[in-house]
Amino acid sequence: MTLGLDILLLNIDPDLRRVREREYAGYAMRAADLIELAVAGRVTLTGRWVKWITVVDAEPTGEPLLDASLAALATAPKRLMPVDWMCRQPAGGVVEAGLAVLAGQGAVRLHSREVTRRRTLTEPELLDPARQAQVRARLDRYIAAGTAADVLDWALAGLVHQCDLWIPGHFDRAAQRQYKEAARGQRGRSQANPVEWTIRVLMSDAHNARNRDLN
Repeated sequence: MTLGLDILLLNIDPDLRRVREREYAGYAMRAADLIELAVAGRVTLTGRWVKWITVVDAEPTGEPLLDASLAALATAPKRLMPVDWMCRQPAGGVVEAGLAVLAGQGAVRLHSREVTRRRTLTEPELLDPARQAQVRARLDRYIAAGTAADVLDWALAGLVHQCDLWIPGHFDRAAQRQYKEAARGQRGRSQANPVEWTIRVLMSDAHNARNRDLN
């Protein structure tokens, strides 16, 4: 289970049987892959003014979705900025890939929804609500722990804010303020902790990628 799949699960509406904020979830998932690869010591950001994704260890992590991203980064013909990477492929592509993984794990059942005569989306029926609840519990755990939260729980909360994700059944305004703090507070500002600094930059770039899609 990856951070990106957790984000996808969060955005499945069990009543509508759809992925809410589908495009935004896709950008958050691509950012989440980079964040997990940074935590695993596979990638870092280099450059003074312009930040570039740099692969420092191409050894697979054992997670197929992360390893696919890592292999693509390692074999890219040119350097990529994080926003370019997040926008490189349609955000829906990573959502479709994630849904296929969740279906293979028995968490969802997939069905087709015709949007237009030329466009059909794959949508999920949630089969494992307990698993979705476990992901929501990660956000609750972040709120309870504050600045001492696990680094990936912090990243999850920050991406929820930066990508403006809509979480079914979760409308707590106080929690939304905490997610904003995760994204824009003090944690990760100092390069003394290079991993947390990288995560903060990537959370911000996920927001920039989402805005590029809007423009």
